[in-house]
Amino acid sequence: MQIKNKVYDHVTGISTFLIEWTSKASGDQRAGRAGRTSAGHCYRLYSSAVYNDQFRKYAEPEILVKPIDDLLLQLKAIGIDNVANFPFPSPPRIESLLAAEKRLVMLEALKEETFIGRKKAKIVRSSITPIGRVMATFPVNPRYSKMLCLSRQSDLLPFTVAIISALTVQEIFLHGENGGGSKSSERARNVFFGSPHCLTLGDLMAVLAAVGAANYEGALSAKFCEHYGLRYSALVEINKLRGQLAAQIREITGAAVNTISTAGLEPPTDEQVRLLRQLFLCGFIDHVAKRVPVTYVNEEDGQGNVVKRVVARNSYQSIEVDGPVYLSPHSALQRETPAYVAYHDLYESGAEGSGRMYMRNVVVIEAAWLPLYAAKQCTFSQPLSEPPPRYDPAEDAVKCHRSATFGPHLWPLPTVELEYPECTDRYCHFACALFSGEVVRSLSKNVPFLNSPPIIFTKPWGMVQPKVEKVVGALASRKIASRRALLAAWQNNSTCK
Repeated sequence: MQIKNKVYDHVTGISTFLIEWTSKASGDQRAGRAGRTSAGHCYRLYSSAVYNDQFRKYAEPEILVKPIDDLLLQLKAIGIDNVANFPFPSPPRIESLLAAEKRLVMLEALKEETFIGRKKAKIVRSSITPIGRVMATFPVNPRYSKMLCLSRQSDLLPFTVAIISALTVQEIFLHGENGGGSKSSERARNVFFGSPHCLTLGDLMAVLAAVGAANYEGALSAKFCEHYGLRYSALVEINKLRGQLAAQIREITGAAVNTISTAGLEPPTDEQVRLLRQLFLCGFIDHVAKRVPVTYVNEEDGQGNVVKRVVARNSYQSIEVDGPVYLSPHSALQRETPAYVAYHDLYESGAEGSGRMYMRNVVVIEAAWLPLYAAKQCTFSQPLSEPPPRYDPAEDAVKCHRSATFGPHLWPLPTVELEYPECTDRYCHFACALFSGEVVRSLSKNVPFLNSPPIIFTKPWGMVQPKVEKVVGALASRKIASRRALLAAWQNNSTCK
């Protein structure tokens, strides 16, 4: 008996569906089902030689064939730092552990710490972060739990819960006759891809529309799903997951999350769509792709003439793999080809290693968002002198403009304003803002009586003067580069009380 098995790459998590023989244990179990409730027979459509020579004895446990990010985070949350030495019944591959740890560090669920061990050897280990402990309480993939943690700040929990439930179940649409749908149902299904928000929120908007329509007034019916080309069993499973996640969120945060009724899943506004796109990027910062122009190669035809042949059209360059990737033929963005996208996962069509790589569940993102929400994948320049750095009272931070490149392919990104990096100049600019009265307004009345203007703190030669060096040194030694840190230092200093 042959089965279609979903195979994951142990490092990247890229999935491929392969048709292969089942295991001997599974075949014997299926044979045992014949005659369980009444008389029956089991006919095997393969020879005993195939059974003995090509069937594995047992199927591989899931810990060996799937990403183990959630398992690693759970172990870190209960205080097991050296997961590689944990006595697993079936120990995972070391490359799977390293890849999972790398992804969790990228998601800020873990942080790497370096300390000196025996014989002065540097040892790097990861420990769980505060947000990682919250993420570990949700029974979902850490990417999804990161989205749940961030969505509460923007009141997006109903949409996020619905999206995560649908992504967990994966495919909810019937595509074509081979996928179980008819041509009429496929035409009806296109109503979910007609929303203007599908041009930005992409496939997630189609998923939200389908889930919302199928549960309109709480009536989920098989007839509705059949008419609109939806998988009834998938939507039933999505509703169960939404209920479980809602109960889990109420237990953890005390928030009342209405995710089942129609009132809890109204169509999102333009602002909510923008926030959902940013939220998805925060959970999938390593699943980003950029559209590449059409490329040609010169070839000779049979008559000695040089002709141009298209190598790749409408392709994307992903930071996960080296080769081109493409939008899925069933994507809501298939005809749009936006410049930058984030995607849920990659899957390979055809035989392993010979088919095209397609992106599934694609969302349009802006290039300017990458330095803000995917900074771990960016390489930043030194702070630019123009525009000059400034103190931002709203965010209580010293800001500067920096250029950046993204990912291993070094995609150039627009200049963006970020918090000033940790260095002496950061405290110089904060000192300038402090003595100018921008940090504490009451100090602005003292500016006319200063024997040197506050701008002296930002001059290259300013540190030569002892008074400048003393002020900047005091701020830097106490890590004071914000109003909040300054007030905390004043409260802790007995001479200021």
